[in-house]
Amino acid sequence: MKRLIAVLMIVVAVSRSWAMGTDEGPMQFPRALPSGALRLNAGMALGKVPKDIVEEMDTFRWPLFELDAFIGLPKNFMIEATLNTQVITNHIRIGPKWVINAQTVSDAFGNGDASDSTTAPATALGVQLNRFSAMVGIDGAYMFGFMNSGAFDNTVKAAFLYPNASLGFRFGDVTLTAKGELNILMSYTLTAESVVTSSSGSMFNGGSLALYLEQPLWKDQYLQIGFKQNFVQFYYPSWLLFPTFDRYYWVPEFVIGFRL
Repeated sequence: MKRLIAVLMIVVAVSRSWAMGTDEGPMQFPRALPSGALRLNAGMALGKVPKDIVEEMDTFRWPLFELDAFIGLPKNFMIEATLNTQVITNHIRIGPKWVINAQTVSDAFGNGDASDSTTAPATALGVQLNRFSAMVGIDGAYMFGFMNSGAFDNTVKAAFLYPNASLGFRFGDVTLTAKGELNILMSYTLTAESVVTSSSGSMFNGGSLALYLEQPLWKDQYLQIGFKQNFVQFYYPSWLLFPTFDRYYWVPEFVIGFRL
């Protein structure tokens, strides 16, 4: 029943986006949206957990399904909301973003329209700078998971904070975006049969660096391919393996997504 509800929620969200219409263009590339406009992406990430976490001869790959949305606000601000789920593991994050591009800089210095040939830099360097765009933001996240099957009766709850920044470069219709973020674990509680077996307060959990390549397929549909390298103590999809917080691990992820 819970799986059915999760699937229905995703279907409803996608249906609403089609009914409203989404803004065309890439997803991860820093690009401001008109106020009230929507940008929506669905995808999947595959993570490779280190052997000393799973304690087996081979590592385990964790598929995470993702639904990501941007909503435009005035003055180059946006709100981003993301749902990652494996059904037994769910991670919801939301936070503000601010896009910094040639137009933002031009407005800040009172130079008018950066795309206007009378005000835009008439040099090769100026043309190249117009291809770059940046974005900064901070997200709050809540993660919860459950396993009530056989000998397992476990639940987990955790809260995170993710300060982040992105830098993108556009060449034609193709974009390349690098994104870095810090990972701050605000709270963590693991229970077994309603008994708290592990908990943690606020701590620095590490960070990640990702690289995304996006290109158009047809009309406003874009393909997103990315690679993300996490360096963390607690990789939340592995909570059911009862990880300890005694060291940092490298956890790579392969990401693929499609604009809806």
